[in-house]
Amino acid sequence: MESYSMAYDELMAILMVLGSFGFSLTVIIATFAVFAFGFLALFIASRIPYCKLAKKEGIPNRWLLWIPIGEMYIRLQLSKREYSLFGFIKLKERKNIFWFYLIFNLIMIFIGGGLSVILILSSILPLIGMFIIFAIQLLWLIYYTVNSIIGWRVNYDILMTYGMQKHAMWASVVNCFVPCLMIVFSYIIMDKEPDYSV
Repeated sequence: MESYSMAYDELMAILMVLGSFGFSLTVIIATFAVFAFGFLALFIASRIPYCKLAKKEGIPNRWLLWIPIGEMYIRLQLSKREYSLFGFIKLKERKNIFWFYLIFNLIMIFIGGGLSVILILSSILPLIGMFIIFAIQLLWLIYYTVNSIIGWRVNYDILMTYGMQKHAMWASVVNCFVPCLMIVFSYIIMDKEPDYSV
């Protein structure tokens, strides 16, 4: 009778462990699904106003909005203003900024990937690993800063073009730190007519 009780207790313990593992796995999958669905919904919601603006302006290749780097190509064309960064870089042809943006991002991805591989291979030499970690962090800082500055100016120009002159500066700067802000403004401006004289 005692062995039957022991076997029963062991079976119950195993079932409890499997049950808790199953519950944990279910929570992890559900959490991932919620985040994935939220990310997808935010991605789609952020593209809809720009699709409408690009269609109204007759910009070709609007499908590029659904590709992360291609989105910048369309957004650059929504304003006809001269692209100017602090008076140092001035370009009338806004497509040139896109080519710089594309090449810069590809180079940074390539260098970052290479540094990551070197970091994995250098795990036996801690000093080299620390140097690579520092280089990756510096690379990330440069990447984020350059993309934020380019994005700031693109958002500023779009807001200026579509009648949000009072909010253009602060909204485009704050958007560098709170990216969802421009989604809100894009819905506000999507039905407005552009004013290219601003």
